[in-house]
Amino acid sequence: MKRTLIVVCIGCFCLSAMGQFFSKEEKAAKEKEKKAAMKSSLQEAEQKVIYIEFCHAQQEAHDKAARMHPVKIHHTPEQRESRTIKAEKTAAALMNPYREEIAKKHSISVEYLADILKTGKEQEWPDGLEAPPEEE
Repeated sequence: MKRTLIVVCIGCFCLSAMGQFFSKEEKAAKEKEKKAAMKSSLQEAEQKVIYIEFCHAQQEAHDKAARMHPVKIHHTPEQRESRTIKAEKTAAALMNPYREEIAKKHSISVEYLADILKTGKEQEWPDGLEAPPEEE
């Protein structure tokens, strides 16, 4: 009797768990809707805001990487070069979550974000990192 009850409970549990997952068609439809909601074109002012936000994120990633792999004056030239390379690799790795977060925040694809960055560099948009000019 106990075995039968346990088998029935396990069977019910498995069937209810299987019912909670979406089929492949439903997943594909959800993914299609999600991609359809992505913006594929923005005005130049909005693109500049995204570009400036990305530049700030890039600077933050660079600062974190520099703190993780500091170059000190007492290091040998080989150690300095090694730490600089490590910091560059770490900054690149830290940029991936920032890139995805910015794309998600503005409802754009990562590819469109790359296009915005390319346009910003070509047109030399301000990156927002330099201090504003002081008034006299």
